[in-house]
Amino acid sequence: MPTCGLWRPQGTLCFVGVPPGVFRRYRIFPLASGQKVITGSPIGSPRMIREMLDVAARHKVQAITERFAMAKANDAVTR
Repeated sequence: MPTCGLWRPQGTLCFVGVPPGVFRRYRIFPLASGQKVITGSPIGSPRMIREMLDVAARHKVQAITERFAMAKANDAVTR
């Protein structure tokens, strides 16, 4: 789980999709004092996806990819 210092004051951390496992406890004071928001969405809208890709391009974010045989699809999802 990222710390509150990793996103700007009045920023939003949005989980897109549903990761496995349990959302760990979070210290509330850094969230409240920085007016930060944690939210979730089952999927991003086309506008949000464009915005995310624009941010990634601006900041030179690069994807890390791996190839799996279709027979190993469950292994890929687990990884």
